[in-house]
Amino acid sequence: MSAGLLGFGAVGRAEAVAIPATGAGPFAKFMAKQDVLAVGAAAKALAQAGLTADELATETGLYVTTCRLGFEDDELAKLLERSAPDGRFDVGAFSTKAFFGMRPTQTFKCLSYMPLFHVARSFGLHGRYFTNYPDAGQFLVALRQALLDLDAGCVRFALVGAVADRENALARAMEARLGGAGDGEDAGAFVVLGPAADGRAFARCAMPRLAWRGSPDAPVPDGVHGCVAPLLALGSALAGGGPLRYAVAAAGIDAEWEVAR
Repeated sequence: MSAGLLGFGAVGRAEAVAIPATGAGPFAKFMAKQDVLAVGAAAKALAQAGLTADELATETGLYVTTCRLGFEDDELAKLLERSAPDGRFDVGAFSTKAFFGMRPTQTFKCLSYMPLFHVARSFGLHGRYFTNYPDAGQFLVALRQALLDLDAGCVRFALVGAVADRENALARAMEARLGGAGDGEDAGAFVVLGPAADGRAFARCAMPRLAWRGSPDAPVPDGVHGCVAPLLALGSALAGGGPLRYAVAAAGIDAEWEVAR
């Protein structure tokens, strides 16, 4: 099966992202970098698709993949210092002095489903949702779920995206440990999918072909853009006027995805 591509949006550094008015308010202070990237990219995709408020509220599903979450050196240093008062890790100190000594908003930064929450709240989505974590293979799993829901009639439209906070100390350290270059860049991207016959559709998105390996593999480096890489490849293909043929070998998954004009 396939679906129509109605909208695409991508953003880079969070500092340059303008949060729409619907995303402001009491929850804005809880937005971490990945949340800002997600809301900014979703805003672009939805603006191109032109869905109405009613279509968003009652007919649109939300599907989001979040890359590995980040911490900066100073945050990690504070956590370690308070967790090891005598130079050795103490679980009691970690669960009391260290945990309660951190800023409360840090708790929300550590939840991989918060980008989905902020996108849903910012644009009034109240329907079906799916979220997973953390690489390009898992994004294609989320995309597959969106297409299955569209085909089954569970939703009429699907807002599908990925977000990666890659420019932080923890992400660089994890990437280096896995043998990567540690040169990750922040990114967020979303597409809006709907019926292929919808007059707003400008391309056709095919069902990803996924193959799960029989045994789990060791984790692999996420690359520069992590789980957002397939969507950024789509953006490049759209800008060049050509089709997209994307393949990835992630941890436990081999996948291929095609988008045609």
